[in-house]
Amino acid sequence: SVNGKLKALLQCLNWAKRNKLIPSNPLEGVQLLPEHVCSRSRSFSDEEIERLLTASPSGVREVWEMFLETGMRKGELASLRWRDVDFTNGKVVVRPDVSKNHKERRIPLSPRAVDVLRRLNGAPQIGDLVFDGIGSWKSFYEGCYKELRKTCSALELDGVDVHSFRRTYAVRALRNGMSPADVQKALGHATAKMTLEVYAQS
Repeated sequence: SVNGKLKALLQCLNWAKRNKLIPSNPLEGVQLLPEHVCSRSRSFSDEEIERLLTASPSGVREVWEMFLETGMRKGELASLRWRDVDFTNGKVVVRPDVSKNHKERRIPLSPRAVDVLRRLNGAPQIGDLVFDGIGSWKSFYEGCYKELRKTCSALELDGVDVHSFRRTYAVRALRNGMSPADVQKALGHATAKMTLEVYAQS
């Protein structure tokens, strides 16, 4: 759509401006065309993230943190094994057998993600899976849905779901200066255009 392409262009120009590659965004102030409101989930704001993490108990909060710090899909995080975590090089490996496009990718680990993983790695009775459930839920999938819905309802956060963590990762990465190409690689998208059109928000 026209709006999708314009959003992608605006995001590229905003990124270039933040990184001082251009003095200003020549399209700043351009209005998007009116469009119908869609039911697609949105990203979390910084304030919402802090509220969500504060309200989430141990065993749940760590899952949200890993979603936020890696941008991994639900199935990818559910299948993450300790052998996929490379503490030495600060990366986590998404194996081809669990990746949506069946291609391996390596996601850089932020200091916060490393801290979360090290705390989990020191937990007693650790299994092969990094997360063999979430909170008191043995089913990672059902637990993610139920825990997020319960907490967001209590906090009155609307328009978000588990996929919102992935959107938030992209928005924050671009805002913090990561190039669209690197965000594309981390998310496992075929093109940077998809990353910018679908996930990036000004």
